This record gives sequence, structure tokens and C-alpha cells, in this order.
Amino acid sequence: MVSCKLRLANVLMSIIVKPFSDKTSIRMQRRLLQMNAKTTLPIGMTREDKQLGGTPVSIFRPPQSPSARCIFYMHGGGHLAGSPDTHANFLTLLGMSTGLDVIATDHRLAPEHPFPAGLNDVTAAYDTLIETGVPAENIILMGESAGGNFVFALLHELCSRGTPPGLAIALSPWTDLTASGPSYRYNAKADRVLVPRAFKIMSDAYAPQQDLNNPLISPVFGDFTGAPPVLIEVAKTEILFSDADLMAQRLRTFGTNVDLHVWPDALHTFQVVLPNLKESHDALQKIVDFIKVNSNHATSSEYLKNDPVL
Repeated sequence: MVSCKLRLANVLMSIIVKPFSDKTSIRMQRRLLQMNAKTTLPIGMTREDKQLGGTPVSIFRPPQSPSARCIFYMHGGGHLAGSPDTHANFLTLLGMSTGLDVIATDHRLAPEHPFPAGLNDVTAAYDTLIETGVPAENIILMGESAGGNFVFALLHELCSRGTPPGLAIALSPWTDLTASGPSYRYNAKADRVLVPRAFKIMSDAYAPQQDLNNPLISPVFGDFTGAPPVLIEVAKTEILFSDADLMAQRLRTFGTNVDLHVWPDALHTFQVVLPNLKESHDALQKIVDFIKVNSNHATSSEYLKNDPVL
């Protein structure tokens, strides 16, 4: 059952945000996201800004975190906007709830730096993290929306090397820049935040004059031989529902253990945008439980809090 707060948020977003989702300039998108940037950390949480492989990263470290295990997080924003600052509220919550370090990349953005710049940045940061001595099986890839695109593009690359990470988690991932999925049509009205044209604008800015069937651009076409367990969360009413569903199907063809959790009616990346919703709390608990159940692949459950900090 959809909570009253989520129902209200759905209505407000449909009125305030959706009509302008394909009309707002990139500069304005960045300014709006920056307005929500959080700088105050809860007691016990620390943040360290550094570079990994030449890529700026922010490490959100909860007091109970083991140094050898971490979440490698790639933010969303259509490949055009966003940073660890704009996502700090969710990243803090994620770290406190799982008890794990969250390493968030501040990768380059389009259109100033189109494909493959941003993906090169996150790959360089990941490779350097491995070089510091963190075992691949102790790293959890995670991201939302365009960050989910990076999750599976990077996973495709790591599987091709034969060195997959421990787990992968994606929230409403954008996996098919060819927009071939049916939900681009049947959810055009149902989606509370975005319109199909917005994805065409973002795609043109991120991968101009590129073959969108390239699995590093549209990882739904990737090879995931040997991939670890994957959790995907998405709303049934999203334009990107097909991206998530087809991604899950693709992974399963390679024998991957996939948990596709579908919310009946929710905002795109509601977990990140509105973390105080009941549905967001439930979604975060799902992430915590997924890591616990698959602890042999990523982290020992002794390092996880019994109850997430909500």
C-alpha cells in the first residue's frame, strides 16, 4: 500500500517537476541539485575527500565500518549533473545503515566531458581501489539512474576481465540508451517525474554520435559471465521500468542471481530523493538485507547494524 506521503509527493512532482523535465537547462539542473547538498554529518560519521586513480572521491565512513569492505557508489543525474555533495544525505544514510564505507565518485560530466570520460573516471577509481589491496569480492558496486548505468557498464568490463566484484545494487538504472523498452511508451504518462524526451536529451549529450548498442553505453547488451548477485529496485510506473526489467532478464541469461524488487507506484529514485518516506526506509532495509544474505560475497554480517539508522 502506497503511503500518504508518497501519494502527495507523486502529485506534487507530477505538477512541479515533470512538465519541465525536458525543458530545464543543464546549468539549472546542476544548481537545483546543489541546493540540496548536505554538509552536516551525523555523530560518528566522517568524510574524507581524496583521489583514486586521478578521480576525486568522497569516502563516507560510519563508526562501525570495517576498512576492508566498502560500497563503491556512482551517483545519478543523467550523466549531466550530480556529485557526492548533492547525494551526501543518502550516502550518509547508506553508510550508517549498512555499517560500510561508501566511496562515492565525483566523475566528469557531460556535455563538457561526454562518453567515455565519466566511465573512464569510475573505472580508474575502481582499479586504484583494487591496487590499494581491497579484494574485489569485498566491493559492492552501487548507483542510481545514470549511476546505475555505470554500475552495469563497469560490471560488464569487470566480468570481461574475469574479476567481478562481490555484489551489485542498482536503483532505477538507466541501462538502455536506445530506449527500446516498452515502458518508454506505456509509462510516458504514469511516470511522476520524467518524460521520454528527457532521456533523448540526456543521451544526446552523454553519447553524441556514438553507437548506443555499445554495452559500455547501454549495458543491457553486455556480457555478464561470472557476475555476482545483483539487486535492482524500480517502480512499476517509471519510464525506466523496462530498463530494469530487461537488465534483470539479461543478467539471468548468464546465470546471475538477480533480485528485481518492483514498487507499485513511486518516484524515480525515491530512495535518494525522499529518503524519509516509509517506502524509502523499506527500500533501504531491502538493501541491508540483501547484503546480509549475500555476506559471503561481500561482507560479513557482523559488520552490519541490526537496524538501519532511519
